[in-house]
Amino acid sequence: MPVPPPALSLEQAYGAIAFYLAHQQMVDAYLQKGREDFERMREESRRKHPTLYVKLEAARRSMPSSRQFDVVAASLPRQMVRRLTDKAAATSNCTTTEKAAGLQVRPHTSILQALRGHCM
Repeated sequence: MPVPPPALSLEQAYGAIAFYLAHQQMVDAYLQKGREDFERMREESRRKHPTLYVKLEAARRSMPSSRQFDVVAASLPRQMVRRLTDKAAATSNCTTTEKAAGLQVRPHTSILQALRGHCM
C-alpha cells in the first residue's frame, strides 16, 4: 500500500512548533476554552436529549471492544491472520472518496470484518 505524503511539510511543522513556543499561554488558554465550551455543550445536549444518550450507551455496551479483536487476532495462526487481512482488503467496498482520503482499517478490524464476511 503506498504511503500518503505528509499533511505538513517539515518547514510547516517547525513553524507550528515555533508559534506554539512563542505564544504558549495564548494557545493553552485557547485550547482550555475549547475544552470548556465542548463540555458545556455536551452537558447541555445530554440534558436536552436524554433518550438519545441512553440508546447510544446501550449500543456502545453491546459492541465488542477493540481489545477483544486483538485477543482474537493473537489467537489465530499468523498465516491465517495474513490471509484474512488480505481477504478483507480485497473485498473492501470503501467508496472512491474514502480510498482517496487515505482511510485505512486497522489490521485487527480487517480481520474481524473478514471473519464476519464483509469489510468497511
